[in-house]
Amino acid sequence: MTMKVDEKNETKNRSFEEIGRIERKEYDRLKRRAIKFESNNRKYILVIPCDGEMGWCEMSEHSALIYKYMVCLPLGVPVTMTDDFDSFYIQYDIGRIRTRGFDVVRSRLEKVGLYKKEQIKDKCMIFELKKALTEEELDRIKNEESIRQLAVNSIVKVDFIDPALYQKLIEVSTRLHRICYRRMDKLSSATNGERMVNIMDEVIRTYYKMAECGRNRPEDLLPYWREMRQTIHQLLIELQIVAGLKLWTRENCMKVGENVLDIEKRIDRQIKRGTDRSRK
Repeated sequence: MTMKVDEKNETKNRSFEEIGRIERKEYDRLKRRAIKFESNNRKYILVIPCDGEMGWCEMSEHSALIYKYMVCLPLGVPVTMTDDFDSFYIQYDIGRIRTRGFDVVRSRLEKVGLYKKEQIKDKCMIFELKKALTEEELDRIKNEESIRQLAVNSIVKVDFIDPALYQKLIEVSTRLHRICYRRMDKLSSATNGERMVNIMDEVIRTYYKMAECGRNRPEDLLPYWREMRQTIHQLLIELQIVAGLKLWTRENCMKVGENVLDIEKRIDRQIKRGTDRSRK
């Protein structure tokens, strides 16, 4: 889903009152829309209202990353990206940033020279940047934020071999726990769902075993990578069964399936790296 900016409807200094009061159901709807929009976003900061009267609003996912790393940090402004575990059914994968009103966001964009124009669309404020981030730039700040979140959330001190991969593992595991126990019938949840959740937990368990070994030579970590590769392939088979039996919606199947395939490719690259090193 793409939210396009209407160039005929641009103006500055829009007030929060223009958007009006927002109820919880409406916030959930806007949040779902934002999640879809952010999957391919590299040029906008999408801000949605998140309370009824107090004027708070939030940015999420790519918008939040751009705002934090391309706007606030260069200005020396402290800002924190947080999880949204208070919302069980609709959760951001990367996180969110909340702020009071839209004026602060606009002002900071102007100070760093990124502001181009804005518009209100379906109760959302959309700030367009003067230029889009490249895929490489977006991947860089994603990886930086992943490392930060790992450091914050780590209970046991380990050396994270591949922070971007670990973040993807956590995203898939969180989604599986949510879907398998809340959006399947009881029989499917207790069988297909439980198997998938256990498989994903096992993949993360193997990652932690490897991480505790520290940054050994790539070839020394090959057994762990191969074990993870075999386990993640089992998950792909389980997903194929779920898709064939139509136990999930098509959207859920595609979303989880694409992420698991991405994990498999990342593991394959690590295996190739270790194999190449062992041959030298």
